[in-house]
Amino acid sequence: MANNVLGTRKTAHDGRIYGLKIYCDLDYPKKVRGGRGSEKKRRKRHPDDRTSAASSRSPSDEKIQPPKVRFLTKINMNCVDSRNGNVIPSAFHVLGRWKMNYRIETVLVELRREMASSSNRKLAQPTEGSSYE
Repeated sequence: MANNVLGTRKTAHDGRIYGLKIYCDLDYPKKVRGGRGSEKKRRKRHPDDRTSAASSRSPSDEKIQPPKVRFLTKINMNCVDSRNGNVIPSAFHVLGRWKMNYRIETVLVELRREMASSSNRKLAQPTEGSSYE
């Protein structure tokens, strides 16, 4: 899904339009990352079963898979990989702690908020209109 984000006012991003793509798999937003349970039917535990607590977690305990976000327009932000424009989930709180009730709108709004943060608002930006290959 292609989207545009307007740069936040009174920052280095002011007046810029950033193109980005958001990639969601077919099971979005319900697919869980790895592990047991999302595709396979769980077997019931017998009271005498001595399996570990980790293997008996419910699907709600597993981490929800966030969408992948990639800027098409070059941008300098702490949470964006400068080589390819990918938003780094561990550096962007919304993707790093994805919740089932988040939406694509949440990602876009929080990216704009991140542009205005003290760590990103004054960063020098690439030439306007340049893009990742």
